[in-house]
Amino acid sequence: MTFGTMDPESSVVVMDLDGNQVDGVRKPSIEFQFHLGIYKARPDVGAVLHAHSPYATGYAVANLELPMVSAPGRLVLKKVPLLAFAPPGSQELADIVTTAFSDRSILSALLVGHGVVAVGADIYEAFKYLDWTEDAAQIAFLSGLLKAGDSG
Repeated sequence: MTFGTMDPESSVVVMDLDGNQVDGVRKPSIEFQFHLGIYKARPDVGAVLHAHSPYATGYAVANLELPMVSAPGRLVLKKVPLLAFAPPGSQELADIVTTAFSDRSILSALLVGHGVVAVGADIYEAFKYLDWTEDAAQIAFLSGLLKAGDSG
């Protein structure tokens, strides 16, 4: 579902760390395993967001590292790792994501061929890092086009 159609009463699913749904009316995402893995690995994380924002996902699908050319990218995100491909919803993907986010300096990551994951102390902070990741991808993409157009 899109962020624009979400609301706290009907869209948020709460699970315990054993994978049991304790609140919410929707079924959990098939990616719940990597959400739980991050929570277990990172006590500082209170929210995990997974999205398919177009520019950041474009880098992920193209299997390209996201250049940190914007100020928030360089100063806040610092690095957005490109994580290896694994099938969506798989334990393999959960293990890859959990291992990457075990590094407390990682605030967001690209999943090859898939999308973006961001974390934060709460849902607002996680959304901020997700938004800054998409912003960094847009700026990197557009600045690359401008440089390529200026070469001739």
